[in-house]
Amino acid sequence: YTAGGSAASTVDWFMQPENKVSAHFVIERNGDITQCVSLNNRAWHAGSSEYKGVVGLNAYSVGIELANWGPLRRDLQTGLYYPYAQTNPVHDIPQNRVIGILPQDKESIYVYWERFPAEQLFSLALLCYCLCQSLPIQELLSHAEISPGRKIDPGPAFPLDVFKRLVKISRQR
Repeated sequence: YTAGGSAASTVDWFMQPENKVSAHFVIERNGDITQCVSLNNRAWHAGSSEYKGVVGLNAYSVGIELANWGPLRRDLQTGLYYPYAQTNPVHDIPQNRVIGILPQDKESIYVYWERFPAEQLFSLALLCYCLCQSLPIQELLSHAEISPGRKIDPGPAFPLDVFKRLVKISRQR
């Protein structure tokens, strides 16, 4: 997840070189896909990363970001949900876009998460399918898997196992 509002705001952030972050694709909640970096070029999405002995995964991966606030907090007085990281919330999240998930880790403070809309997941599935048909993709990985302890996304509201199976199926065709 982008931990931000719209995909457009994320794309704008990525287009500012001083931020030193980018991804190949950003998918809006309604399913619209924006390509920010050519697949022939390296994006700066993984950061400090390692997986199965490979270090610096920006050089070996395609970065896809989903517009999503990630963990949310609930204002007990108003009952509204807000992006967790914001100290002065300006966006309340509609109840139908929130899911409560009991943390696996008893230390975690993250209980509420923004749902990933079906339109967004469908676009992600199509994008993954197309990428697997044209590139030698071996695995689908999350930031949490390549930067444990530093990143927690996409979080428990994302059906990661489903997409991992999708990648396997699409590679077999």
